[in-house]
Amino acid sequence: MTMQFDMTKAQKTEFEPIPEGDYNVTIEDATEGVTENDKPTAYIEMTLRLASNRIVWDRLWADNPIKATFVARAVGADFDGELTPAMLKGKQVSIHLVIDDKGDKPRNKVTMYHGAEQASVPF
Repeated sequence: MTMQFDMTKAQKTEFEPIPEGDYNVTIEDATEGVTENDKPTAYIEMTLRLASNRIVWDRLWADNPIKATFVARAVGADFDGELTPAMLKGKQVSIHLVIDDKGDKPRNKVTMYHGAEQASVPF
């Protein structure tokens, strides 16, 4: 049996950037990784899901403790220099998005995190 698909009705897989502004999101996933260049750097990659079901990604780099501090405060975690994906998954925060058009195509960039303590910092 062969199935035929009408590809004219297929959903577009490339998205335009989400308009700039403040959004409530859930940190749907958080994973640890290490870059594979000549200077390894640890990071936590977060998948942020908006109420509209759109997704934004952001990374916390080990060499940028200021951003990690504010994300930890936004999710209500006690931050003593250690942050794990488990501390972030499922947490709800507010973010501020801007459109970064410095690369090959425009993309969203998270510039602030807000949470229970209303912590925020521009990045």
